[in-house]
Amino acid sequence: MLFKKEFLNKIQDYNFPNQDIANNYKNILEIVVNDFSSLLYKKNIEYDFSFLKEKLSSLKLVCRNKTNPEYDDINNILYISLTNQLNEELTDEDQIIFLIHEIIHSFCPRLTNDSISDKYYAFEEFFTEYLTFYILRRIGGIKLENYYLRSKCGYFNQFDHKIILKLIEKTKFDKLLTVYLSNSASELEKIIPKDILNSLQVYYNYFIEIYERYNVPLKILNEMFTNDLVKQNLVLQEQLKKINVKIDNYNLNTNYSK
Repeated sequence: MLFKKEFLNKIQDYNFPNQDIANNYKNILEIVVNDFSSLLYKKNIEYDFSFLKEKLSSLKLVCRNKTNPEYDDINNILYISLTNQLNEELTDEDQIIFLIHEIIHSFCPRLTNDSISDKYYAFEEFFTEYLTFYILRRIGGIKLENYYLRSKCGYFNQFDHKIILKLIEKTKFDKLLTVYLSNSASELEKIIPKDILNSLQVYYNYFIEIYERYNVPLKILNEMFTNDLVKQNLVLQEQLKKINVKIDNYNLNTNYSK
């Protein structure tokens, strides 16, 4: 299913410096929504597009600077930022990458029970970021891909990107994508053991605790891990090692340890 420009242009926008900037975001949103929808159709992924149409019809696009972009699925608000925590203007590439990530979140239904978003939000964020990379390669070409690999490469960094790559190697991408879009934690547990999912949670929560404590752009924080936060970095590396060992030791097709 493809969404027409006229439909997406009706999305309400708030707090943008001018209408041109808001319209540019809507243009990118149109490209991403239609490209991701096309991907689901071509891969024959089971998905309710009427749900997405209803969600997009009431979506609000809100500019909120000096903080991270975010999709609020309770109120159906997509917050975007033109500046980072230090009030530095984001590059065009970063704005596009952040927008792709948050738009993809909007494809998932909100569940009151058994939700990946509530129980396994680490997997949700890492897989959303993997999908972000997947889509930006399709719509942004080699220039945007190189920028991503050079400056971002993952939700936190290249390590969580490699975790998702390893999980995809162990099971099928289409299977993970289908479960991700269902937002069902119990379905996710059928293909990825709870032990691995909980280990991702531990790693994610530890990183977020540090991230929120210092409240600086991710690039700066990752630089701090090599200088000022060496002890914390050692903890993170140990947690990553445990995650990767657990993935290596599981047969995800049978959900049993080797």
